[in-house]
Parts: sequence; C-alpha cells; structure tokens
Amino acid sequence: MAPCAPHLWICVCAIQAAGAAACQDGASMIPISDCIRRYCQWRRLSLFHLFHFGYFLVQVSLVSYIQFLFSILDVLLCKCHALAFSCVYHFFACLKVLHLLYWLNCFPWIAFDISELNLPKTTSISFPNGKDDLMNFEIIIRPDEGYYMGGTFVFTFQVSASYPHEPPKVKCKTKVYHPNIDLEGNVCLNILREDWKPVLNINTVIYGLNLLFTQPNDEDPLNHEAAVVLRDNPKMFEANVKRAMAGGYVGQHYFPRCA
Repeated sequence: MAPCAPHLWICVCAIQAAGAAACQDGASMIPISDCIRRYCQWRRLSLFHLFHFGYFLVQVSLVSYIQFLFSILDVLLCKCHALAFSCVYHFFACLKVLHLLYWLNCFPWIAFDISELNLPKTTSISFPNGKDDLMNFEIIIRPDEGYYMGGTFVFTFQVSASYPHEPPKVKCKTKVYHPNIDLEGNVCLNILREDWKPVLNINTVIYGLNLLFTQPNDEDPLNHEAAVVLRDNPKMFEANVKRAMAGGYVGQHYFPRCA
C-alpha cells in the first residue's frame, strides 16, 4: 500500500537526520527536500515519480535499520531461524540508505546548476577551458542601467569539489572603480562569505553580482575611497565611474577601458 503523507514526512526527516549524522558538519548538509526537488527538476520527473521516490524512502527508512539490528539479535539467539531471511532483506535495505546518502553528497551539482541557469539579459557565460571544464568559467555582465551602464565586466568562477558545501571563488577580472570590488578584483558579496548555504546556487551568485552594479553599497566596502565618494558626493562618484570605464586615471590609479 502506498504511504500516506505523514509517513513520507517522517521518513524524510529520518533520512535527513541520518545524513546529518553521516557528515562531520551536519549544518552543511543539503536539505533532503532540496535534493529531491533539484533531482526531480533535473530528470523532469512528475509528481507520480516523486510519489514513488517517496515510497522508496519509506522502504529504506531508519526503521529498516532498527529492524535489521533486531533481526541479527534474534538470529544470534537462535529464537527463529526464519528471521534470517528478514535479516538479509533489511541488510540490503540499509545498503540502499547508505547508497542514497552517498549519492546526495556526491551528485555533480555544478553540472545541474549550469544546465538550469536563468541568466539575465545583461549576462552571458563562457568556458575558457572548454565546456568539459565546468569548474572554471567566466560570467560577463553588461549593465543596462545605473552608474555602470554600457560597461563590460568579466568575473572568473572557480568551483571546488566541495560545492555546494562551499561557495565558488569569484574574482572580477576587469579593473573597476566600485565600492564593493577592490583593485585586485576581490568581491564583497555576503552570499560568497558568511551567508552562503548549500541550498544556494550559481544563479543566485550571478544575480547578486548584477545587483552590485545597479545598487552599489557604500556600507560594506572593499574600496573605501570609492565608498566615501559614493556616500558624500554621488555626482562625483558617477564622474569617476565614467572616467574609469572610458580608460583613465581616478586619483593615482589607472583603469583600462571597459566601455
């Protein structure tokens, strides 16, 4: 008989708890609900398939593990040799649990995230090393509004094997006069630091980068000089941005043309 909704919910919680226990850092575990949602989107699965996937989860829930342990105990005590079959069954059920947890941790999320990119019209992606190397790519942003309208800004992405437990490393390849991007290309974006969570993805980072160009923030700067000018004299800040994008000096720093 197919499981009811409460049984499925209990099972999902059990598998999630097992996954957290299997990790050294339970807080970094991808929520099971997000794993199921992403997997179903990737495979274009319907609600019918998801229902059967839930039934599979019920079959391999931690209850099977508990029953497996009791079965071993019964066999060892020779209470009922017929329970040997049940012991073997629950052993393979536990193997299914372990396999599922391993798959959820090792699934190539970066391939899925790139295939599901929904880029703004101002943004494009390129692969300098070819599309076989999905761990290194470039994002090109051409703002169509705000201070940086008309410019072209290239960001490099380096994705580690620990993604999505760790955020991608993002640097601005284009030298830019910006309060949240320093002259070495380091980017101040909270989701690339303390606010990163495994449920976030590449698309989230790209939208955050676009937001930096439409709404530069002087309250959390990397380029403090630019932040002070933006806060105290927005017209001078706009003039400095245009001068830098056209190719020229702003203070003692030279900026190559990017417009």
